[in-house]
Amino acid sequence: MIFVSIASYCDYWLTNTVQDACEKAASPQNLVFAVFEQNVEPNEDKLKHIVAKYGAKLRYKQVHPIESCGTCWARSQVFSMYQDEEWLLQLDSHMAFDKNWDTALLSEFNSLLAYSKKPIISVLPWGFEDNNGKPQIQQNIPEHLTTIIRPKFETILTDDNAIIVFQSEHVVSNKSLPGATVAAAFNIVTGK
Repeated sequence: MIFVSIASYCDYWLTNTVQDACEKAASPQNLVFAVFEQNVEPNEDKLKHIVAKYGAKLRYKQVHPIESCGTCWARSQVFSMYQDEEWLLQLDSHMAFDKNWDTALLSEFNSLLAYSKKPIISVLPWGFEDNNGKPQIQQNIPEHLTTIIRPKFETILTDDNAIIVFQSEHVVSNKSLPGATVAAAFNIVTGK
């Protein structure tokens, strides 16, 4: 089972994210959505309908946005719903998915076990536009293009300057690459 963690703040795209994830998953019945919604009008009924249609599961909490204590607090509320699922996937509430994203992601993760006992797959996904409730990527992005953030090699750390400076670079690759940061927008780890 994949625990899909979503902390949402007044995001109209939340239900579309869950719909797209279920619709494009190879095994939506293996998805457990944990949603902490900070919104005036709760979307629990819509979300229940979506996950039921695909055989997925939903754990849900909601507060009025005025009661919110910030992003990290909201993410901790989501993780309070975790029940020992095998995989932990943290998402933003405005996401779009590729077909069979779940099997592709787990396959990639398992291939990384040859390099690390505890890999993390993390990415800041490309943006998209709302095309009548369906995600549409506007820019022409070359396949397998990613942006890597790495420390600048010329950075010299001293007692009075302990700041590491990072640089970004575009890399074309069809495999995962080591990086220096973790994006909160999308990351997956094992639950063990």
